[in-house]
Amino acid sequence: MSLRDAYRQKLEAQIDELNARLMLARAKSKKLAAEGKIAAAEELADVEKKLAAVKEQLTALGNATEGAWSEMKGGVEKAWGDLRDAAKRAFDMFG
Repeated sequence: MSLRDAYRQKLEAQIDELNARLMLARAKSKKLAAEGKIAAAEELADVEKKLAAVKEQLTALGNATEGAWSEMKGGVEKAWGDLRDAAKRAFDMFG
C-alpha cells in the first residue's frame, strides 16, 4: 500500500466517523424537538386546567353570599396565583 493510499484511507475513515457523529447529532436533535413538543403540550394543558378552575371559582364567587364570598376569596386568589405562575412558565417556554 502506498503512502497516498494510506492517507486516502485515513481521510475516508475520518469522514465516515464524522458522518456517524452527524447522524447521531441529528437523531438527538429530533428527540429533543419531540421532547420539547411534549413539554409544551403538558405546560399548555396545565394552564388550561388552571384557567378552567379559576373560571369555576369566579362563577361560584359571583353566586356566593356576602359571608361566603369573604371565605372564598383566599382560595380564588391562590388559584389565580397558580394560574399566573403556570402561564408564565408556558409563555417563557415559547419566548
